[in-house]
Amino acid sequence: MALAIPLCVFAIVNNPALAWWAAIPPVTTTLIVGAAVAVLSRVASEADIDVLTGLLNRRGFDRALMTALRVPSGANPSLAMVLFDLDDFKSTNDRLGHRAGDTMLENVAARWIDQLSPDAILARYGGDEFGLLLPNTTEAQAIEIADRMRAAITTNCSAGVTSWRHGDTASLFVGRADIGLYRAKATGRNQTTLESAQRPAVVSELRAALDSGTIDVHYQPIVDVADCGRIVGYEALVRWTSTEQPDLTPSGLITIAESSDLIDELGRAVLYRACTDAHSIQRTLGSRLTLNVNVSCLELVRETYATRALATVAAAGWPFDQLVLEITESELAADSEQAMAQLQQLRRVGIRIAIDDFGSGYSSLNRLASLPWDILKIDRPIIGDAASARPMLTAITALSAAFGLDVIVEGIETQDQARLAAELGIGNAQGFLYGRAMSLDEITSAMPAATAAPD
Repeated sequence: MALAIPLCVFAIVNNPALAWWAAIPPVTTTLIVGAAVAVLSRVASEADIDVLTGLLNRRGFDRALMTALRVPSGANPSLAMVLFDLDDFKSTNDRLGHRAGDTMLENVAARWIDQLSPDAILARYGGDEFGLLLPNTTEAQAIEIADRMRAAITTNCSAGVTSWRHGDTASLFVGRADIGLYRAKATGRNQTTLESAQRPAVVSELRAALDSGTIDVHYQPIVDVADCGRIVGYEALVRWTSTEQPDLTPSGLITIAESSDLIDELGRAVLYRACTDAHSIQRTLGSRLTLNVNVSCLELVRETYATRALATVAAAGWPFDQLVLEITESELAADSEQAMAQLQQLRRVGIRIAIDDFGSGYSSLNRLASLPWDILKIDRPIIGDAASARPMLTAITALSAAFGLDVIVEGIETQDQARLAAELGIGNAQGFLYGRAMSLDEITSAMPAATAAPD
């Protein structure tokens, strides 16, 4: 838009005897100001629009979200959010080029606009990700809308759904939807996953347990197969008994922590407790041991995770080179550059990284070669039948040797399984044959204190 300014203005400006603005006619001033405001308004409006799809961009979505969250005190509006991710977008770009990718995005936007009511707010949130705000919509209704939108396009698509809870900040609201999207992608893609805003009583109970420091940690021994089952390390396993949900399993606890934005605090509590307890176990054992601690991928995608983890380990005084962090293989589908950067930062100080439950997920040869792993932990079902397990274990041990990875086999419960692991040259193992997970007190009382302990 060109801004037309009367010629008299330039004449006045060139007259040093007058303050240029004093002689501008009021009507002309109004025209200038009005035109400038119109230009600035248009620029601001365009800054909120994605030029490719014509939808709001991330900035526009965030502004719309902040407006939607400005509700009167005492009001409790129904507001749902859906985050979408196109599963096939990267492969389309790689195979057919960026123009084909742009066409896919344009087509998806056009299809989806037709599926929505006028009060819905759809945005291209970034890259191949879309955000959707749904006023006056329940979680169940949002799931139906998300499924209908996914069915309306020809490419596979994952979606995470949540609803607003009174007191939520914008970042917490978006973060919960993002957890849902993460789970949809990590558990197979092309599906809709709900991260409910309804806070069950067990979440409040877990919050109180974290505040009071009553989360417990047990330890299962890891042994040297070739050295008569000598204990060389322990895996830390979180334990907590809920009065609200007595049958809650450890994996269920992790799921609740992840979905209620408590996973960072739980992970930090377990890591500190495990590193602190490991000193006592090592002194009692009388020899150097390795400590294995599990990490949620939701922790890894935080850009400050490595810094916080290193500070936690240092505060507990545990050596970095005696720590192994385990990441479950089935969650590797959700890896990101951010997560990989965190792992590399941890490895630079000597911490090793293990792929947990290897054999039950999605790892490929390319990923084993390129990603920052040090150890493969073979999932227990693989060695369930020692006779039929030999070919698979032979292949995995050869694979690990080729990539320079150590191996730990889980689920050893019989002597036949132990003999097979030894025959194949597998270095370390854990399972009920060598010991169940025990508390610190149980471990230290079960063995005599060493006379000379490294610590």
